[in-house]
Amino acid sequence: MTIELEILKKYAESFGFKVNLNSKSSEMIIRRGTLNVPSKIKIINTNSTHQCYLLLHELGHWELMKDWTLYKQRYHFTSIGEEFALDKIYKYRRRIAYKVDIMREEFDAWETGKNLAAKLNLNIDTEDYDRYSISYLFSYIKHLGKKK
Repeated sequence: MTIELEILKKYAESFGFKVNLNSKSSEMIIRRGTLNVPSKIKIINTNSTHQCYLLLHELGHWELMKDWTLYKQRYHFTSIGEEFALDKIYKYRRRIAYKVDIMREEFDAWETGKNLAAKLNLNIDTEDYDRYSISYLFSYIKHLGKKK
């Protein structure tokens, strides 16, 4: 594990997250029944540089979500979809407004993650980070474009 990854893991744990670096997928999980209470962050088992980028991205989501009132103002349609999902109602997520808004939030989470790296004085290759984020964003765009 790199020093950057260790710092990020401790940073996430300081908010109450349990960090799993041996997962088959990468995601931030919030406590059941809430929209912004930390539970765990799962990061795909890959090389430590990419794990660092993915953890920065998931922490970027956390930075955006931890003030739910502000999040609702920034990402109105995404917040509605997430609130419906608390009641296991997922049809709102099929709406174009939700899909576009969630993409905005995804872009912002990657950018917020990069800003967090600077704030924590982490030594990351920002050009490589940007390339990596673009590949993830493009796959997410393709995923959202599929009809369900």
